[in-house]
Amino acid sequence: MEEPLTNVEPVSTRECPNCGQPAMEGDHPTPLCSDCRDQFSRLHIPVWIWIFAGGIAVIMLFSLFTLPRSISLGIHLEKGKKAVEAKMFNTAEKEFSKVLVKVPGNIEAEGNLLIAAFYNMDYETFNTQLKKLRDVKFEDKTLLDEIDKVMLKAEGYVTNDTLEDFKKGFPDEAHIPDTAWEGYVRRHEEDRYAAQEYAALLYDRKEYHRCDSLLDIILGSDYDYFPALMLGVNVRRDIGNLTGAMAYVDRILTINHESSWGLSARARTLLRQKKIKPGLDLALKLYDTDKQDVYAMSTLILAYHFNGLTAERDALIKKAQSAAIDSVGKGNLQYALDVINNKEKF
Repeated sequence: MEEPLTNVEPVSTRECPNCGQPAMEGDHPTPLCSDCRDQFSRLHIPVWIWIFAGGIAVIMLFSLFTLPRSISLGIHLEKGKKAVEAKMFNTAEKEFSKVLVKVPGNIEAEGNLLIAAFYNMDYETFNTQLKKLRDVKFEDKTLLDEIDKVMLKAEGYVTNDTLEDFKKGFPDEAHIPDTAWEGYVRRHEEDRYAAQEYAALLYDRKEYHRCDSLLDIILGSDYDYFPALMLGVNVRRDIGNLTGAMAYVDRILTINHESSWGLSARARTLLRQKKIKPGLDLALKLYDTDKQDVYAMSTLILAYHFNGLTAERDALIKKAQSAAIDSVGKGNLQYALDVINNKEKF
């Protein structure tokens, strides 16, 4: 009699690599037994891995917020440095100021701002930066060398004990004899400030040719000496040498392509040359760069006046009267008003 057939499950020929038991049947890439497969399916990720992943996430979030700011500051710093190289010191001063608003104490921006302020004749900012950097040690030798050059030039922009002692020897400084001034200037050829002060006295006395000769001597020792260049523009305009005045203006703008005073002087000289429309165009361009500069406003007021634009002139006069808060600004505006009212010759 035959034995009845029974259903016998085939035994897997694959072993579980984790425990050695027969692996589960089926088309699984990894041969595991049922117990091991359940265990690995419920695999617990260690806490330190979660902490590590959380730290990475925090760093990424921090970078998302701070990286754009860092890039922006880097862009402003680079723009400022390129502006210095291009002798566009107005742009440079604005860019370095933006950096320092966000990162006060950035040495590179602080040092370059001092340089830009000097060439912009922004002596208030220059003095502020000088106090900040007095005890700073610079690692950037190139920047330090440029600052040293500026500081050497700046010595000629302030008085000194020797000059003050000389003036104290006379009861009335306003009436020091010419022979005394000439003797001092001859003995102290390096004292540009003293020579400039004497030249200004000659200008006030309308001794224009003597003043002009002395300015030549000053500029022979310092080609970039702004006070002499500025006074030279006025001297040559007053003696009717407008070509010579423009030559001094060009020298100023060669030193600083964005000099507010230089651009104003060029616009005024164009007006004196009866180039009324070009003078107005330049005055408008200058005013657009800094709408709070009273000297630029005064120049545009004169340009409006000579172009017959009385409504625009009067509106700007009102604005300038509000903006002129110091003696220099008030003096600049008053000159323009005196020209308009025929109290002063333009």
